[in-house]
Amino acid sequence: MQRVSISQVQKFMRDIGIPRGFEQGTLNRKIRNGTFNVPYIKIGLVKYFKEDDIIQWLEGQDKYND
Repeated sequence: MQRVSISQVQKFMRDIGIPRGFEQGTLNRKIRNGTFNVPYIKIGLVKYFKEDDIIQWLEGQDKYND
């Protein structure tokens, strides 16, 4: 189980083939709006997500599925 900080999510997405989106400000807005409902832990001010949880969220999104 690997955890990704919110600032590393964009690089993680590029690594799995999603070239755009998921900047830190965008993710924080989506979290506030409830559209990025991936569980996370917070250490200090930094949010950390499990890679598997991010992939599971992506699989549930119609616009990212082929």
